[in-house]
Amino acid sequence: MNGKDPVMAKTQIKGLARVLPAGIRARLFLLITLVLLPQGLLLTWIYNDRYKMRRMEAMKTELEVAKGVAMAFSGYVEGVWRENHSIGESINMFSPPVLPKARRLLTTTASHHASVRNFNWVSPQGKILASSQPGMEGNDLSHLPCFAKVAAGAEWSICDLSRKGIKTVAPTFFIATACRVKGVLRGVIVATIEPERLGELTLTQQRLDKGAYAIFDSRGFVVYHSTYQTLRWNYRTEWMKEDPILQMAVKTKKPQVGIAVPVLRTGEWISARVPMQDIGWFVGAGTPVEVAFTPVRKALYREIGFSIPALALAFLLAYVVARTIALPLQRLEKATRGMGDSTAEAPDDPLAPLEVSRLRRVILEMAAHLRAEEKRFRLALENIPDMIVIFGQDLRIRYVNPAAVRAIGLSASRLIGQVDEEIWPEMYTRWRPILNKAQETASVQHLELEIPAGDGGNRYLHVTYVPLVEEDGRVKELMGIVHDYTVRKQAEDELKRTLEELLRSNRDLEQFAYVASHDLQEPLRMVASYVQLLDKRYRGQLDENADRYIDYAAEGAKRMQTLIEDLLSYGRINRGEKFEEVNLNTTVMAVTTALAATIGESGTTVEADDLPVVWGDRTQLFILFQNLIGNAIKYRRQDVKPLVRVSARHTAEAWVVSVRDNGIGIEDQYFDRIFQIFQRLHTRDEYSGTGIGLASCKRIVERHGGRIWVESAPGQGSTFSFTVPHLPEESRRQHGTAGE
Repeated sequence: MNGKDPVMAKTQIKGLARVLPAGIRARLFLLITLVLLPQGLLLTWIYNDRYKMRRMEAMKTELEVAKGVAMAFSGYVEGVWRENHSIGESINMFSPPVLPKARRLLTTTASHHASVRNFNWVSPQGKILASSQPGMEGNDLSHLPCFAKVAAGAEWSICDLSRKGIKTVAPTFFIATACRVKGVLRGVIVATIEPERLGELTLTQQRLDKGAYAIFDSRGFVVYHSTYQTLRWNYRTEWMKEDPILQMAVKTKKPQVGIAVPVLRTGEWISARVPMQDIGWFVGAGTPVEVAFTPVRKALYREIGFSIPALALAFLLAYVVARTIALPLQRLEKATRGMGDSTAEAPDDPLAPLEVSRLRRVILEMAAHLRAEEKRFRLALENIPDMIVIFGQDLRIRYVNPAAVRAIGLSASRLIGQVDEEIWPEMYTRWRPILNKAQETASVQHLELEIPAGDGGNRYLHVTYVPLVEEDGRVKELMGIVHDYTVRKQAEDELKRTLEELLRSNRDLEQFAYVASHDLQEPLRMVASYVQLLDKRYRGQLDENADRYIDYAAEGAKRMQTLIEDLLSYGRINRGEKFEEVNLNTTVMAVTTALAATIGESGTTVEADDLPVVWGDRTQLFILFQNLIGNAIKYRRQDVKPLVRVSARHTAEAWVVSVRDNGIGIEDQYFDRIFQIFQRLHTRDEYSGTGIGLASCKRIVERHGGRIWVESAPGQGSTFSFTVPHLPEESRRQHGTAGE
């Protein structure tokens, strides 16, 4: 037969039908499962490959770090022996008497080298003739190996680490430089260096993510360790016995890298050891394996977290899609069955597939959406308050937004095309390593910066570097986003201090509040309770006057409770906290935050000039501004949008702070009366209150040694002004101000 047996083919189809699910939904679920299973296996393989790649990248990084430290230390050593050479040349040119001049030169040079313990002028026989530390003079250095090499003809030499130096018990090493005139050795300049003085001042290499680096001499002794800068001598000398990577580097004189458990550590580290061929020493760098592989683990957790919801969503969508396919088929089947008994055609089903038209509509909508998104992105980029700087592959600036131009103080034309070290030569090293890391790793990097501000304080910046990656994985550009959160940090610090002061104040006044709440308010509650009982039992049983009297009594009890609470606040004023420096900008900001609901409901605009730092009670100054700004909002005109402005001016005696509004105003005959307790100019039906607010303001100002007054006219608003003392002389010197 030319074809397959029909019976066998039918049997195979039936067998396959028994294996496959019968419904569309079940088959879609099976299809999704079969599609996702290879993807899961592929992801497993990808993450295993990423783990290996990350290991190689980490090893390469540590090797580069070690080379960088080696280059930095070699440059440091070269700088010291060249300094020695300059000293020797100068001494050879001195006219008699030479020793006093040499001693002054050595002392001056040593003062400029924090890592060098002393500089010494040594005779060809090894005796110290002059030193930056006079107590060293007369000692014999001929036993030093580096001195012997220089005496034998070397231009300069470095000694391995010694357990202790001359006139010091700290480990030291020496750098000796020959001073020859026409080939004749006239002397040797020997620099004594203590490794504990090395560090960021000398070696500018910095490690992030808990990494470390170290310097070893030719024997493998630890000279300097970035984490353990002070080591016992036995740790220094026996380090190499437990460091197989260092052993291999010392043996082969070639760079070595691997994974091992370092000395004084408990976990595995990725470590690199690099020889410094010019001096015969070695440099090591390392980072914890846990830190190095953190990005891989985070990515794995993130993908798992995304995969589970995606899988659930896929099955949900499969169920929905199956319904959109199954329901039209069922309706079509039903309509088709009825066609035999009727001449009506099957109606169009709105769920029937219209893929082409729908896809066209979706594409057009997406195109319009993308254009709108691009426009919104450009508007956001040009108007965002954060500083945006875009760097090219050569790290030259390609774009700066207006916020960055304003903050830097240079025009965009002067910034574009420059590198950061040309614009900020003193500070660019603080962020350049992170910028380089973002470019090298093609990953987002963050950095917190604290830089000096022009007013003598500090600015706090959060910097984010976002790499813009091409499809081939190369970083095309880098976007730097700089957010200045100085004001927020200052406000948070100030708010924290204010809360602590309020807590202390509350503890001091607990006893008083207890007496007031029980001895004053408890009888009042009893009166209010009996009045409510009378109202409940006898309302309507007596005449109308009795009901009205009961209402009067209840309202009076409520007002009395409010009055007692205000009196308690008024009585606490003289029990305030001790005076300190108070930033009125922060205080006004806190007040507007506290009154945010009232400000929003009334539509009030609150403006404030740059206010001073004064000497006073932080909490009471808060209450003072709260009362003044609150009154300005309360006594507003209904036909004018409320506006409150806070300003300050400096006088020889004190600061004068003013709160001006555009409210209903006050007649001049009431200027003194309003600051008296319980004095009100309006009925309670017009404006609520107890008449204690401005009296409290006056008492607070008087406690600060100042005075308060008002300038106003009916219908033209009011200006409340008060004086507050300057900072004490010591605080003014700390702020760098003479009177302000």
